[in-house]
Amino acid sequence: METMLIVVTIVALALAVGMAVLAWRLLRDDRRRAAARAESLLSMATSAEEVVAPAAPTDERLGAEERLGAWPSTKAVCRSSSGSTGGRT
Repeated sequence: METMLIVVTIVALALAVGMAVLAWRLLRDDRRRAAARAESLLSMATSAEEVVAPAAPTDERLGAEERLGAWPSTKAVCRSSSGSTGGRT
C-alpha cells in the first residue's frame, strides 16, 4: 500500500512539473505574439503609404441611396399566417 502512495505522489509531481512547463511556454509564446502584433501595428501606423478606402459596389441595379450605404427606400410589410397585411392593402 505504501508503494502505491509513493507511485501516485511521483506521478502527481511529474504531472505538476509538466503542466508548469507547458504554462510557462504558452505565456512565453503569448508575449512573443503580443510583441510582434504591437510592432506590426506600430509599423502600419507610421508607414508613409496612403490608406485607401474600399470602393463602393458598382452594381447598376443599386440605387443612389444604396450605393451610398443608406437604407433602401422601400419598406417591408409583415404578413401573418392568415395572409393579411396588418390593415394595409
